[in-house]
Amino acid sequence: DALSDATQQALRITRDLGGYVAEAQKAVADMVAEHGANSLYQQAQIYAQWGDKAKEMEALQAAYAAGDAGLVSVNVDPMLDAVRKEPEFSHLLKQVGFV
Repeated sequence: DALSDATQQALRITRDLGGYVAEAQKAVADMVAEHGANSLYQQAQIYAQWGDKAKEMEALQAAYAAGDAGLVSVNVDPMLDAVRKEPEFSHLLKQVGFV
C-alpha cells in the first residue's frame, strides 16, 4: 500500500471520530489480522483516541509483555494524553521504567 502505516492509523482514527465507526473498526480488525502482536502499541493509540480506556490499557499491557518497541515513546506520545492521568497508565510507566 502506498500509504505509510502512520497515515493509515490516522485514517482509522479519523474515520471513527468522523462517525464511520464500522469502517474504523474493520480497519483496526484488518490491522490486527495482518500485523497481530506487532501492532499492539498502535492498537493502544487508536483505543486511547476512541476513549476506550479498557482496551487501550489491555493493548499497552500486552505490548509491554511482548516487548513492543513502541513503548519507548509511551511517556511522551500525545496520542495517549487522554489516558495519561489514569492510575493504570501510571503503573505502566513504572513497569517500563519511566517513573
